Amino acid sequence: MLFAIIFTFVASVTVLSHNASADQVVATIPVNGAYGVDTNPNTHLTYVATGQGYQIQVINDTTNSIIATIQTQPQAQAGTCSGNTEFVTVNPNNNLVYASNGGCEYQLGTVPVFVKQTISVINGTTNQVIATITPSNEYDHAAQSSPIAVNPTTNKIYEADINGLFVIDGSSNSVKEITLYGTSLGWDDLAINTNTNTIYVDGVGSNGGGPSPIAVVNGTTDSYVTTFYSNGDSRIGIATVPETNQIYVSNSYLCSSSNVCNVNSGQYVSVFSGSNYQLITAIPAVHGYMSTDPIMNKIYVDNQGGNTILVFDGQNNNMTGTIQVGNDPFGIGIDTEANEVYVGNSGSNTVSVIDSNSSSTSSNSTSSGTTAAIPFAPQNLQASPNNSQVSLSWQAPSSNGGSTITGYDVYRGTTSGGESTTPIGTVSGSTLSYNDTAVTNGQVYYYKVTAVNSVGQSAPSNEASADPTAPPPPPPTQATISVNSVDLCGNPITGLWSVIRYTNGTTITSGYTPASFSVMTGTTYVVHVGNYGSDVFNHWSNGNTTSYYTITPTQSATLTAYYSTGNTCTSTTTTAPGAPTGLAATAGNSQVSLSWTAPASNGGSAVTGYNVYRGTTTGGESSTPVASGITTTTYTDNGLTNGQAYYYTVKAVNSVGTGTASNEASATPMASATAPSAPQNLVAAAGNAQVSLSWAAPSSNGGSAITSYNVYRGTSSGGETSLASVSGSTTSYTDTAVTNGITYYYYVTATNSAGTSTQSNETSATPTAPSGNSGSTGGIALNNVQSTSGTTDSSNQMTISSFNAGSGTNQLLVVGISANNQGATTVTFNGQPLTQTVSSFTNNDAEFWYLKNPTGTGNVVATFGGQTQAVVGVYLFANVNQTSPIANTAKNSNTASSSPTISMTTKYANDMVLDLPSIYGGQTLGSPTCTQEWNTNIPSAITGASSSTNVSSPGSVTCGWTANQGGDMWDDVAVEIEAAS
Repeated sequence: MLFAIIFTFVASVTVLSHNASADQVVATIPVNGAYGVDTNPNTHLTYVATGQGYQIQVINDTTNSIIATIQTQPQAQAGTCSGNTEFVTVNPNNNLVYASNGGCEYQLGTVPVFVKQTISVINGTTNQVIATITPSNEYDHAAQSSPIAVNPTTNKIYEADINGLFVIDGSSNSVKEITLYGTSLGWDDLAINTNTNTIYVDGVGSNGGGPSPIAVVNGTTDSYVTTFYSNGDSRIGIATVPETNQIYVSNSYLCSSSNVCNVNSGQYVSVFSGSNYQLITAIPAVHGYMSTDPIMNKIYVDNQGGNTILVFDGQNNNMTGTIQVGNDPFGIGIDTEANEVYVGNSGSNTVSVIDSNSSSTSSNSTSSGTTAAIPFAPQNLQASPNNSQVSLSWQAPSSNGGSTITGYDVYRGTTSGGESTTPIGTVSGSTLSYNDTAVTNGQVYYYKVTAVNSVGQSAPSNEASADPTAPPPPPPTQATISVNSVDLCGNPITGLWSVIRYTNGTTITSGYTPASFSVMTGTTYVVHVGNYGSDVFNHWSNGNTTSYYTITPTQSATLTAYYSTGNTCTSTTTTAPGAPTGLAATAGNSQVSLSWTAPASNGGSAVTGYNVYRGTTTGGESSTPVASGITTTTYTDNGLTNGQAYYYTVKAVNSVGTGTASNEASATPMASATAPSAPQNLVAAAGNAQVSLSWAAPSSNGGSAITSYNVYRGTSSGGETSLASVSGSTTSYTDTAVTNGITYYYYVTATNSAGTSTQSNETSATPTAPSGNSGSTGGIALNNVQSTSGTTDSSNQMTISSFNAGSGTNQLLVVGISANNQGATTVTFNGQPLTQTVSSFTNNDAEFWYLKNPTGTGNVVATFGGQTQAVVGVYLFANVNQTSPIANTAKNSNTASSSPTISMTTKYANDMVLDLPSIYGGQTLGSPTCTQEWNTNIPSAITGASSSTNVSSPGSVTCGWTANQGGDMWDDVAVEIEAAS
């Protein structure tokens, strides 16, 4: 009989498409022997069945070194025993390892000794055998080590048998045998779909010459369902990807639908649908043991004859690579967290380590065990034409795939659909715009944008096009050109002749300094000054030594001509002026207004004007001023492109020359702001004599920062009047001016500099006193609750501002946190650290922190291990036992699709149970079995919710929620808060 190694999966995952494989061997580890291999991604430990007696070896995936050797059962003391351990599997949820040990018979002197076939149960923390299971009722000392697999969701272990399938309950180690139908020659391999809880067992065909039967077993009822047949001879090599519900079978040759087999057809991997068991495709490959990576959606098949591993793309079902490993590869284990594949080479007694990180452009496993994937396409790409440039803007994808957007790639073409394959530019993941300046006016350009995260690149956005065009010149307006004359020390000289002409030489008018000429903006003029006696022209204020000054004014300007005179002026040594200070830029609609302060030193000569320099990148200001000869300390730069950032410096000019640059200032002109859109997702949570409101910011702030939120309240739907106003950085409010038993209705509006938004959705709540609890009876009262949600700031923090803890004794402050892929490292109130009491981090983080006897009003600050999205709730309880405020804790999680629920056996009467689930943000929670305190969904990120119940007498308490769309992986924590009396 031939056997195959089977591998199981840690959790339910999402599978998306990806590009070709680029896996490569990064390490080779010598071992005592190498047959079956399995990996625990949670502990990063790999277990190798040596096949050399009863022994497995343990590899540390971080260092790729052997750290332990485990004797699975006592080795025979004398004679020859062929029994050994060839197969191993691990349950990552409880860190138990199961080794399949073959039976044997040997002689001890003249006495025969029988060693039965067994399964060893090993503690993955201590590497100690803690139980031995004998699956067969027969005294079977001839059976070899059999394929074995575990479903971590149900904690059931399965071992293939010549007659059928053994099912072991992982809690009690009890054994049940299921008879399978379709062959009498034995069952050699098995695979588990953890999502459907279905087991597939691969059997031997008719005398090894017909198609192999695949038996289907229902893992919920532990019963045989049906048998379908492969399209070839398999016996070994079966695997499944739960999320695609496809079954992969490795065949040594193919058979037709009429069961006519061709032993010369070559070897294939056949793909079947797990829904109807119909053949999807057959891929030319090799016949060998198989394993799948559900995170990367890859299938690995070993080729013992060629000493290679073949890699298949599970999305397209085609072969993407061949990896050279050691001799006679056998078992394949996958560390889905580290994206490393461990191959046991039975012929060379080595383990090959394959790094598959470089191959993924689709999906990835995050630190919490959830799945990241490529993001969705950017949305609503817009292209706006400007002079020699096109300004692009877009919206973020509706889903980042569970991993932060790290950048956007911009593609351009000159025909629709003809965008290049190489991006013309890349911007950061926080930037939703791009300015293309490498364009020609009059040419139509077409654009698309893709989003990139740690997994890969999205599909392209919609296509947008624009035709850059030079804007018409602004209409001319009247301006004044003033001409002054001074000596080289800056002392005024009057009565010197000056004239202004058109560029063709036609004289417009003339006069004597100080002279003033009326002109039109946008027209080019030439100003000429002459000499008189010993007063000889020397230079203009900008350093030009030609007495003809050409100028195209955009506004009124003053020109100063410097003269050498026959008299020696009184002067100290002069230099160019110092730098102007305090340059500030204020954005407007298609303009930027500048203001600055004169330099502290004029260099010993009066400042005669200022030059303004502009650029579109920091430090990139042009060496040619956009305006010169400005005699005031303000300037307005008009005709700019909205959405483009502009950078400015200013230099002062005196008789010596131009000084150093001021500080740099920048501004981005924008169209006039409008009122914001309505606040989103307003939620009301009832408490004792209070209602806590929370909401999300508007989808658009109208181009101006939100300055405040206005809260409206009424006692009938639609009857709200103004109640309060909070700052624009606050998205919550607690209404304490309410009466228990009355239903209150609320909506919120947002205000910016342009006006006030329309109202949010309406919500309502009915404050209620805790049932049967008060300070006088020893019950706990919930006096304040407040929640917030969103993305952590640059310091990886989230803050609930101005939480009122009031005053008094026997109080308890509790903070509940639901987070996406990150846990909280510290929580403080008014700088005081809180203590963590319980946490669960299997799929999504859920945890509680507490502080005894808080007082006053202050900020609650939660600091996380990295950037994440989180939901934070703060509660203030009265009449709490200060010696042991937390009487009991509980945590629960599920790696299969379901709704959150948690149970606890309470210890004391008059206590309160507080519940906090955390589920993927694609789900929403509702219908709590306990009293809801708050419920917040961050789409595509995280959903956190809170409920509680008072306990009149000790006993079992269950709090549950209903998740829409059938649920998802979740974590749930609960605490029992002990009453003071």
